[in-house]
Amino acid sequence: MKNKTNTDAPEATYNEGKTCPQCSKAVPDKPLNKVYCSDTCRNDFFNSAKKNRRLELEQLKIETEIQTQKNQLQNTINESEEVKKKKAEMRLHLLGMKIPEEGRVVDVNYLNQVGFDINLFDDRIELKNVPGAYMLEFGDYGMFWVDTYNFLFTHKQNYLSWL
Repeated sequence: MKNKTNTDAPEATYNEGKTCPQCSKAVPDKPLNKVYCSDTCRNDFFNSAKKNRRLELEQLKIETEIQTQKNQLQNTINESEEVKKKKAEMRLHLLGMKIPEEGRVVDVNYLNQVGFDINLFDDRIELKNVPGAYMLEFGDYGMFWVDTYNFLFTHKQNYLSWL
């Protein structure tokens, strides 16, 4: 059997104009399509490129999350402004009701008609003399539940003694 190795083979020649993109060493002339000086450099180059793509995707994900949080914060600020505006409208409506000193009983249907939102109270205070009962504060007025369909609105100075 013949030995297929040729000990008289010439050493690899290098193309001086072609350099490895990983280590900048000269790349052998043959094969002609060879880009890297070694398999190690080829693998290192593609692994670093893959790592860079992964890092870019992670950075994009972080930037997207930051933008989402900024948008949520802006929505919260806008919502807070809407809530403040609605509360101001409700206080003006209470002033327009001309609530007398002894208070005024108001039907829940009327409150719904004028767009009064009882969930936008300023404070909720438990009544000491009635366990489990609360008074909702709207600016200078307090609102007490009377029965299923009625609420009592009164001035703040009148109900402070009940607390």
